Amino acid sequence: MSRIRSLLMLYPIAFLLAFGCAGQVSAQSSEVYPQEYRLSDSERERMHGDLERFSQQQPQYEEIKKHRKELRERARQRFRAADTDGNGFLSREEFARMRPNAADHFDEIDQDHDGELSEQEVARFFRQRMRQQHQRARQMGSQMPMR
Repeated sequence: MSRIRSLLMLYPIAFLLAFGCAGQVSAQSSEVYPQEYRLSDSERERMHGDLERFSQQQPQYEEIKKHRKELRERARQRFRAADTDGNGFLSREEFARMRPNAADHFDEIDQDHDGELSEQEVARFFRQRMRQQHQRARQMGSQMPMR
């Protein structure tokens, strides 16, 4: 969501650049936009095409949002199924049955150190893990040689 928000914040600037408003020649614009920053007609057209393609990608974003919602709901269902005593929290044993590979991290996940895991604590831990994995993957990708 933050990526889309930042792109939308840039949209007015990109709009001005794409339609040539920033490239108008005047005494004032030459001070604000030196010659090397003005876009040529072909650059403006290319940017306009990029903006057009971006606007057509919104359905993909809606699909991603829908998929994330489904994943969150499945995680909630798994949490509820693992909560065998129905108290809304997972004990060490319940969590070990739910995620045997993550059971060693119980104390790390238990942020308030009450001996039980809330749904929020579990979600926070796995979100953090996913971010770390994505960062490592991006770093590995940037270290791969170009062909």
